Order: sequence, then structure tokens, then C-alpha cells
Amino acid sequence: MIVVDTNTLAYLYLPTTQTDDVVALLHKDPAWAAPLLWRSEFSL
Repeated sequence: MIVVDTNTLAYLYLPTTQTDDVVALLHKDPAWAAPLLWRSEFSL
């Protein structure tokens, strides 16, 4: 399991230079956890 923060989730859903790395990480270990706070941080 990997605990991710809002930045990692943003890189996954928004096209950035880090997106390919995050997608590779997701494929390597698809069990991710994030605090519920990510929702409010992502919406800012």
C-alpha cells in the first residue's frame, strides 16, 4: 500500500510532466490510500 498526497493524485488526473511516473507507480502498486482531506485540497 502506498499513501499518497493531493499532489500525487493531481498528477494522475491532470496532464503534467509527472503523470507518466505516477501512472507507472499506480500500475506497480495499485493499492493506494489517501486522507479524506485530499478532496478539499484538490478543489482549491
